[in-house]
Amino acid sequence: MRLTLVTRPCLITAVLLAVAGCGSASSAQSTAHPTVRITSPASGSVVSTGSGNGTITVRLAISNFTLVAAASGDKPGTGKVWLYENRTLVARLSAPSTTLALVDGSYSLRAVLVTNGKAVASSATTVVSIIAAPNAAMITWFTNGLPAGSSPSGLAVGPDGNIWFTNSVLDPTTNSYTSGAIGRVTPSGIITLFTKGLPPGTIPGMTMARSPDGSLWFTAQTNRGGAIGRVTPSGTITLFTKGLPAGASLGGPVVGPGGNLWFTAQTNRGGAIGRVTPSGTITLFTKGLPAGSSLGGMVAGPEGNIWFETGPTSGWPPILIGIGRITPSGTITLFGKGLIPDGAAMGSMVRGSDGSLWFSVALSDGSGAIGRITSAGDITFTNTSGYQPYQLLLSPGGNPWFRTGGASLGRISPAGVVTTSTKALPFYRIASSIMQTIGHLPSHLVVSRGGYIWCTYGAAFLRITP
Repeated sequence: MRLTLVTRPCLITAVLLAVAGCGSASSAQSTAHPTVRITSPASGSVVSTGSGNGTITVRLAISNFTLVAAASGDKPGTGKVWLYENRTLVARLSAPSTTLALVDGSYSLRAVLVTNGKAVASSATTVVSIIAAPNAAMITWFTNGLPAGSSPSGLAVGPDGNIWFTNSVLDPTTNSYTSGAIGRVTPSGIITLFTKGLPPGTIPGMTMARSPDGSLWFTAQTNRGGAIGRVTPSGTITLFTKGLPAGASLGGPVVGPGGNLWFTAQTNRGGAIGRVTPSGTITLFTKGLPAGSSLGGMVAGPEGNIWFETGPTSGWPPILIGIGRITPSGTITLFGKGLIPDGAAMGSMVRGSDGSLWFSVALSDGSGAIGRITSAGDITFTNTSGYQPYQLLLSPGGNPWFRTGGASLGRISPAGVVTTSTKALPFYRIASSIMQTIGHLPSHLVVSRGGYIWCTYGAAFLRITP
C-alpha cells in the first residue's frame, strides 16, 4: 500500500515545541539567553513506522546552556532538556539527541530547558511538524493553498481529473464560520480557491455533486438564506435562489435523471424536497411529506428515484420515522414498515454495489444498527454487535463500511452480514492506517483517476495510493 498525505501543518502533526529562555539573572547572561533549536527532524518530515512501530531521532542545537549528567545541583546556565510526549514526560536528556519509539499516529513533543528541576524562564517556541505512518517514503506533504481555519469538505471528481471541494473558514475570535470558497486541488496537490460569485459571508455546504455536463453543484448559506450553487471546471460560480423559501437551510445535492440536482430544504415550518435544473430553475415538493417533518440523508437510487430520511422537526438527535422516495416528476412516497420503533436517530445514507440503499441509526441504549431498503421499499436491519455506527461510507468497491468506535472498522456484506475484523481486505488496511494516523475515519472519500483515494480531515487532504 502507498499512502500520500495532502494536508495543512495544523492537521495530522506531531508538534515539537522547542522552548528556550533565560538561564541566569547575572549581568553576564543578561544578553545571552539560553536557546534550543530542533535540527532533526526537519519540518514536514515523515517518519516510517513500517509494520506499525518505528523510531524517531530528535536532535537539538543548544546555545548558551550546558547539558550536565548530574542528578542535581545544576549551576545557572546548566541543566537538562526535558522531553514531553503528548504532555507526558518521557526523557530527561543530558545529551542533545535521543531516540523515541513511535506507533502510527500524531504526537505533540515538547523540549524544555531545565535547571534544578525548573524550566528556564522567558521561554520561546519553534514548531516542527512530522507524520508517523506506514510506508513513509511514499507520503508527500503539501502545505500551501488553504487559509488558516479552513475546513475543506464535499469532495467530488471533476471532468478534468481534479478534485473539487467546498471550503469554510473558522474565525477563532467568534468561533464561527465567516467566509467560504469553492476549491480545486490537482493530482499533484496544487490548491486553488474560487470566491468570485459568492457574496461576502457565504458558507458553502458539505456536499458537492458533479452533473452530466461536468459542472459541480453545491448548497450554500448566504446572509439572506439558502442558495444552490454551480461552478464550472474553469471556476465560474453562479448562485440560484429564486424559488427557495426565505431562511431555508439546504442539504445535498445529489444528481438525478436528466441532469437535475435534488436537495433538501428545511425551515422552521418543516421540510421540502427540491429539484434544480441544469439552467437553475428550482421547484419544491412537499405533497406526501408529514407536516413539520425534518429531512436527513439523501441518495440517488439505481432505479432513477431519489431516496431520503425523514423525521420530526423537534428533538435532538432527530429520530428516523420514515424513508422517503421521490420520483423524477416529484411524487413522494414514505416507507416506515420495518423501522426500529423507538429511539432510532437518523444517520447517513449510501448506495451499495448491489443497488440497495443503506442507512445507519443510533439507538438510545448505546447500540446501533445498519438498515437496508430495497427499491421496492422493503426495510431490514442488521445489529452492529453493540457498536454505534458513527459514520457510514463506501469503499472504492462499493461496499458499506462504518466506524465502530476508536480506530475500529466494520463492513456490511450485500447479504447484510456485519464483520468487524476484516484486516485481510485492502480497504481496511488503508482506512485503518488513516484512522491510526489521524484518529478519525474521513467522512468525505472519492476515487480519482488512476485509482487514487482522496479524503479530507480538518484542514487537510489525504491522497492514498492503494
